[in-house]
Amino acid sequence: MSQPATTLGAGSSVGIVETRYLDLPEPVRLDCGRDLHPVRVAYETYGALSPRRDNVILVCHALSGDAHAAGLSRSPSGESTRDGFGAEGHGKGLGWWDGMIGPGKAFDTDRYFVVSTNLLGGCRGRPGPPRSTRRRAGRTGRTSR
Repeated sequence: MSQPATTLGAGSSVGIVETRYLDLPEPVRLDCGRDLHPVRVAYETYGALSPRRDNVILVCHALSGDAHAAGLSRSPSGESTRDGFGAEGHGKGLGWWDGMIGPGKAFDTDRYFVVSTNLLGGCRGRPGPPRSTRRRAGRTGRTSR
């Protein structure tokens, strides 16, 4: 969960965040009729959930599938989309949409409880193609050779 920022100006960020993981207890039924299991979902939250639970905004990154959308990552993974919009001058580990999520920003964490998850098949927390299947097929994730 979010903690006060120590390296950014007051009100400019959600602070230091840590990605959390949820292991779904049941398989996920895919449109093709097959089940996907186990499924681990990486997520981060920013702001506070209201008592009525009516202030939630869900954000997802369509290109990277990365759950780290705002604040500074407690455990940065190197250069990636984590160093996104508004990252200039803050070093590694800034969320990919830090310029949009936080106190007084478009997704105002003083008003809203923002949840960011990674996407199914993404490399940061949810399952993708099993490594053994890729090895057997001789593929490395490319669509053509």
